[in-house]
Amino acid sequence: MLASAPGAVQAQSRDIQSLVRSINGPATYSIGKGPSVPIKPGMRIPAGCTIQSGVGTTLDLFLGRGGGVLRVKEGTIVRLDKLTLSDTGSDVLSETQITLVRGEILGAVNRLPEGATYEVRTPEGLAGVRGARFKIQVPGNINVLDGTLVYVRNNQAHVIKGPGEFSTGLPQLVRVLLPAEIPPLARQFIGMDASAQTAQRVRPPPPQESPLSPVVGS
Repeated sequence: MLASAPGAVQAQSRDIQSLVRSINGPATYSIGKGPSVPIKPGMRIPAGCTIQSGVGTTLDLFLGRGGGVLRVKEGTIVRLDKLTLSDTGSDVLSETQITLVRGEILGAVNRLPEGATYEVRTPEGLAGVRGARFKIQVPGNINVLDGTLVYVRNNQAHVIKGPGEFSTGLPQLVRVLLPAEIPPLARQFIGMDASAQTAQRVRPPPPQESPLSPVVGS
């Protein structure tokens, strides 16, 4: 509606690439039915790709402004479905869409401005993040260290506030973590600072060049 209003500025959206901040162990990415490419530190990985991590692997990706840091653990298959930035003239809004097929990911996402989105799809539901440090396992539970995550499953929305957990094995599905459970969870996020200061020290992901990804080309 804003774009159709007289004098409104059309938001300029562009695809970006993720940036490999660090990797410990073997991992590959592929686009569509293309070959598997070994992942190395400093590599740029486009949207539309599927990442597979091997035994003992920890992989940290910087997803750009709004996307924060994504940590991929061993034995994980995850797709970076969409990574975009839109310049509205008054702000830059991000759109991040990820699909966790199996395995475990951790995310560190700063508080998002109105209009920005961050979503993680799982085989059973969809998680929406406004700003949080979270862990999602497939199969398994969802943990939120701090911030808020909303998980929609079977058409029901479950609000998980940190420190909290969502589990299908719980009578009420969502619970507050016990004090003894918080430090072990917090240690898993060491090195995942998504603050503006850290982002300034990391080379930002460049605009994505077509046709690297099926999202923007063949």
